[in-house]
Amino acid sequence: MQAIILAGGSGTRFGGGLAKQFIKISGRTVLERSMDVFENSPYISSYIIVVHEAYHAYTTELVMGQGFKKLSQIVKGGENRSASSQIGLDACDSDTEGVLIHDAVRPFLSDRMLDDIVAALQQYDAVNVAVPCTDTIIKIGEGQLIEDVPPRKYLMQVQTPQAFKLATIKEAYRLYQHNPIEVSDDCSLVLHFGLSPVYVVKGEETNIKITYAKDIELAETILGQNHDGKRRSE
Repeated sequence: MQAIILAGGSGTRFGGGLAKQFIKISGRTVLERSMDVFENSPYISSYIIVVHEAYHAYTTELVMGQGFKKLSQIVKGGENRSASSQIGLDACDSDTEGVLIHDAVRPFLSDRMLDDIVAALQQYDAVNVAVPCTDTIIKIGEGQLIEDVPPRKYLMQVQTPQAFKLATIKEAYRLYQHNPIEVSDDCSLVLHFGLSPVYVVKGEETNIKITYAKDIELAETILGQNHDGKRRSE
């Protein structure tokens, strides 16, 4: 099984001059911590990093010579997340059966989650990760008026990684080329084109996405709770 680490963010929401995947948490960049997850996973044979074109040379200099044995390629991403995912998929080995697509800015993926994702991929062609919504979600329409309040018990917040049989997700992107739609994740394409049911694995609250500067403080707290900075395996 291979993994794709999407590190194409330019840092506009994070602020400052450096993209969020290159910010350091306790002396190590967010990207390197995400790479560690797959370096240490027995399920992953190799992984590909997809980066913003402006950061390709920077990323190469950052990670080369640091003993990352499973790093296969560092490739330049596309103009949006979907384009970057497709570029990563095109870089996968032709004999790969399964692939995980993960956001570089989620550096706290646990062993338990990986175990559950891989197990689910034995039965399903597409696997998502999510946690229950803790807040009430509203749908608004014109004039900032509420149109609907969906029952919270049916709502979950999506995380990554998302896992697929390689043939299924590549077919989704082939169809996408002929009928592009606006999506925010890869499972949405599989669902839209009716290629497979998508099984949902329980995520974790600590599997945070580092988006804003304030998230660094939370990340430091999570590392402190893990004592030595290793992934949680409970």
